[in-house]
Parts: sequence; C-alpha cells; structure tokens
Amino acid sequence: MNKIENKSYWLISVAEYRVGSEHGWSAIYKFTALAPRDDGGYEIAVFGDLGNQNARSLGKLQQMAQDGDIDMVMHVGDFAYNLDTDDGRVGDEFLRQIETVAAYVPYMTVVGNHEVH
Repeated sequence: MNKIENKSYWLISVAEYRVGSEHGWSAIYKFTALAPRDDGGYEIAVFGDLGNQNARSLGKLQQMAQDGDIDMVMHVGDFAYNLDTDDGRVGDEFLRQIETVAAYVPYMTVVGNHEVH
C-alpha cells in the first residue's frame, strides 16, 4: 500500500502522476480534481456486474472518463466475479481493464455478493 499526502490538494485542479516500483512504472496519467459542473451537479456513472467476461460497456466507460463526460464511477458490486480466482489472476486482469477509467476519475466500489464470498 502506498500513500501520498498533499495537504494543498484542494489548490490543484489537474495533477499528473504515475506509480511504480523497482519492477516497473505505469504510464503518466492526469487526474482532475472533482468540482461541480456549471449547473452545480456531477455526472456519475453507476453500474454493476462488470467482469472480465462481461465487459461490454467498458469501452464506452473508458471513453467517457477520458473525455471528461463523467466525474466519477460508482461500481455497485460484482466486479470481476471472484477476484481471487486463479491465484488472483482474475482480479489482476480486471484491475488492468479498469485502469484506463480509474486513472482519470474517482472509482468507488460497493460490495456485491461475489465480493462477499
């Protein structure tokens, strides 16, 4: 687990970052601070049941996140369908798939029945 403290974050509107270790580094991503739209609201994508085998909507979600059409994602359960399957490889693949969304907008999750077991 890595932690970054930035007490002046509220002063930043766009931050560039990458993560890594001695084993390699990610691409450089830009993250825009969450701020209300002109009408005072937010655009939130809410969905559930998105897994490695059922990722039909992932391309559209990636495009919306990268184009600034959504401000955050709320994934309401059943992500990747059993993250620990195949010694965690299913979870690793799922996280690679959503990286192009979660790198651009906050990606919040809610536990579903597949995450409980």
